Amino acid sequence: PREGIVEPEEMDFERVLEIARPYLGEMVGVYGDWTPLAGRERLFSEDLDREDAWQFKNIRVT
Repeated sequence: PREGIVEPEEMDFERVLEIARPYLGEMVGVYGDWTPLAGRERLFSEDLDREDAWQFKNIRVT
């Protein structure tokens, strides 16, 4: 409260994680082969950019 409005990028993320870690449980980072195109067009055709799977038009928000 003394700091007023603080933007997320101005926060000390290491301090935030230090406080939050007991509530987060085990934290794991792993690589996967998933892309936004995985499992698409099963029921109906879609306008997808197959050249670059990570284009915004390939992201489906539901």
